[in-house]
Amino acid sequence: MSKEQGYGVEDVEISVKTCSGDSLGGVDSVRTGPGGVAQFSSLPLGCYRVALGDLPAAYYAAGPKAVDRTLSGTDLSAEVKFTLASGPNATRMPITLVKKDRVSGELLSGATYSVELCNPTDPNAGQYTITTGADGTAGLELLPTCYKAVELVAPGGYLLDATPVYFEVVHRGAVVTLLDTRIDQPPVTRNPDKRVPVAEIPSGPIERN
Repeated sequence: MSKEQGYGVEDVEISVKTCSGDSLGGVDSVRTGPGGVAQFSSLPLGCYRVALGDLPAAYYAAGPKAVDRTLSGTDLSAEVKFTLASGPNATRMPITLVKKDRVSGELLSGATYSVELCNPTDPNAGQYTITTGADGTAGLELLPTCYKAVELVAPGGYLLDATPVYFEVVHRGAVVTLLDTRIDQPPVTRNPDKRVPVAEIPSGPIERN
């Protein structure tokens, strides 16, 4: 697992070899997925060295780059955590806020948001204020880490929703969709009597023409 400020970092290369440096003879490295987690399974008992490989732009190792772990008869699994950090001169990534009507999906202009780090004590912390344009979007360039967006001004005719929306910027950037409800939005009613039943799905081989 790779973390920065307590949040998982995606697309970090993690390698595993024996403690003597021998290859496993199969997949020696994987990349972390969403949440910063990568797994190696079905390893035989023994001593292994888990190491950081390639990192996404803007990150560097803020702790040990390699850790040894031993799988034994009493410890059949092990967890390794690496700590990453992003520097003030690191590469910033593009993010796009997309504002939509919660019901119709119509793009909305005139929504103003504050965007700041999830961890306000971080030395790179700063607050940005952006407003969606005619196309319902607003853009920023941010360091890869966790952020929260809070609505300050709702589009005309819409209810303000000040609930923080958390999102993570990875090395490819991020697109964040934000929704608002019209002030005069009628209640959405559902009539169970008008539901269309799902047709029975046959099992087994199907002949195709």
